[in-house]
Amino acid sequence: MTVTNALRRLVARTPSNAESFFLPLLAQANVRQEETLFSELIVAVRELQLTRMAVEETLLQCCLFDGYPAALEGFRRLNRFWPANTGELREEYSARQLAEWRRRGAALCQLIYGESTDKLITDVQALSPDLSSWFLVEGYGRVLSRPGLSIQVRELITIAILLWKGYPRQLRSHLRGAMRVGVAAEVVCEILQLAEADNLELREEALLWCRKYSENEQVVAGKDGSA
Repeated sequence: MTVTNALRRLVARTPSNAESFFLPLLAQANVRQEETLFSELIVAVRELQLTRMAVEETLLQCCLFDGYPAALEGFRRLNRFWPANTGELREEYSARQLAEWRRRGAALCQLIYGESTDKLITDVQALSPDLSSWFLVEGYGRVLSRPGLSIQVRELITIAILLWKGYPRQLRSHLRGAMRVGVAAEVVCEILQLAEADNLELREEALLWCRKYSENEQVVAGKDGSA
């Protein structure tokens, strides 16, 4: 069964999860430069009546994790397979907007990393003060907290890209982050199984972590229910 058909079957069971299943795999197909899969996914996305803006936001997010070339080529692919007029600029650089990105970035970091946020920022500052500022303002403020996609979908997109790129530390962080923002462990496991992984051990480690997390949540829920 092809990836696209497997995704269709998942969405048939839970139509509300269409973005959660299709957009992460579309992002990974773009990063992997898989033209055929990208075009198949675009066809499916259009059939499911997902918006072109959602796809555009997915490709803009590729810029954060795979650089401008990935985003540029992604938009070329998109315009080839889904021609449309260029939309208006959604967020423009300005002093006010930069302050808003910083505020949004700090809030989103707190949501994703929880009590580990302060340590994370301190650790990144120790690596590079400039990177720490970019990380907060550009990464979490300008990109990951943009309107157009939910943070749950954005975390799944991040996971799919990091799995392919092979960054264990960052993948583990965003697996935890996805759970913190309310993504079901089962959905994360489906993405990990359907997405390509250059490092198969990394995929297995991620799947094991998700399954243990899900089991622990069920145990806690059971205890709460019996109290």
